[in-house]
Amino acid sequence: MEPCCVTPLVHVQCHPKCYDWRLRRGCMGLWCVIWIVLLVIAIMGWAPIFDDKDNKKALPEEQFPGGLDLWYGIQWWGRGDVLHPVVNITTGLGQGPSPFFDATKPTVIYCHGWQDGGVVSDGLERLTSHDGIHMADLWIDQGWNVGSFYWTQFADEPDVEVAEAKIWETCLEDGVCYPKQAMSWRGKDGKSHPWSGGLPISAGQIFYDSVVASLATAKPESGFKLRLVGHSLIGGMVMAAGFKLAAAADKGEIPAFLKPDRIAMLDPNWSPANEEAVFTRMYEISHFHNVTVEVTRASSFSAPARYGKLLQNLGNYSAAFSCQPLVRRPYRHRVDLGPGGGAQAHCRSGQLFFEHRPQQPERGERTIGAHP
Repeated sequence: MEPCCVTPLVHVQCHPKCYDWRLRRGCMGLWCVIWIVLLVIAIMGWAPIFDDKDNKKALPEEQFPGGLDLWYGIQWWGRGDVLHPVVNITTGLGQGPSPFFDATKPTVIYCHGWQDGGVVSDGLERLTSHDGIHMADLWIDQGWNVGSFYWTQFADEPDVEVAEAKIWETCLEDGVCYPKQAMSWRGKDGKSHPWSGGLPISAGQIFYDSVVASLATAKPESGFKLRLVGHSLIGGMVMAAGFKLAAAADKGEIPAFLKPDRIAMLDPNWSPANEEAVFTRMYEISHFHNVTVEVTRASSFSAPARYGKLLQNLGNYSAAFSCQPLVRRPYRHRVDLGPGGGAQAHCRSGQLFFEHRPQQPERGERTIGAHP
């Protein structure tokens, strides 16, 4: 039998099986190196996903101001991820005046979406990006009041459609309205509790009441204007509450300055059961109440992905753009029909909104985009 090679520096007549063995060993070593390199690259690329800087547990005084078992309403943001809850002197809820609201500044109020398990886990959705940017600071530094409307205890449902149904209401001929869903809420103990203390009202009505009570001292002559922003499921919420505000303001039931200047729906989503309610209000608030409506798409499963053509027909769209989400365009309405991403893109659509930096609009141009 011919000897095997013992060194590559000496020419020896080797048996073919020895070459096969050495070749296999060399290939296995090469593949090990390749897999190690790929593993390192993957860990470096995916590590930030597991180090989620927006996942901060709410402080007790933020989540349950005054020790209330059930709290909802508006909180104002300070720089550095600081929350200042509104505390009504009578009810303790987030519906009333606050020293942290500047009546002379333009104001944006953000509303969170579905919060399954949110009460006992994180408590309150922060305006902090996935990579740790305090998004409210970007607008505060440009002279804005930034608030969040919290209805976390109502939105904490295992079924997203149950949480969504709490936004909407059914109204009788006499004008009395009832929520489409029982307004149960999640307590500190993680258990569900029924509504108590009079007739229940919808989450959309709670949002409306919170805005009216908390912004009553605003001074439009000094620069105040109002914008509402909702992400995901809460595209429907800002449309429900925004429509109530616009309709009431135009009827003279509330001050005219409480009619939103703009409503932004960020990668919104809604169930087929509520699509008529969303589309009807979207059309009426834009065409009858002259409120600018912004709809953006960031993912492949948002409502604009499903209803893009129908959304176009709700307004005077000049084109369907396949551009990056939130890019400035001189049109009153826009739906981004470009290619979308998945869950990660959906979750980051709020970050895109708050971090967007606008160019100066041309004279006479009415822009739409996520910018102050």
